[in-house]
Amino acid sequence: TNSKENYLFKSAEGGETTTTEGMPFVGCYNNLNDGALFPLPEGLLFFKPPLFIPRSLLASISCGRGSGGSRYVDMIVQLESPSEHENSGIENGKKKKQSSKNTLEFTNIHREELS
Repeated sequence: TNSKENYLFKSAEGGETTTTEGMPFVGCYNNLNDGALFPLPEGLLFFKPPLFIPRSLLASISCGRGSGGSRYVDMIVQLESPSEHENSGIENGKKKKQSSKNTLEFTNIHREELS
């Protein structure tokens, strides 16, 4: 990331990604959908509705939120060349064609879940 503060998902011993509560996901929003984001070695999985972003499509991930002492952080995911291929992401059980939008935003992640 290019921001002043860099954030990483906290990891337990052995490299398994967990939260401070020991869960394998963080609660957040994608648009108006309240759900859970699972950072996996294969990519990012947001559930409710299901959306999988393969690692091969991830160009960059940055976290932050303007100045101030907010206890929440937003995560911006930049995708690789979305208009050149069909996203292998699956939403609601159907293969989804990637739009020209090449960023996804996951909001209201508790800051303490990132270090």
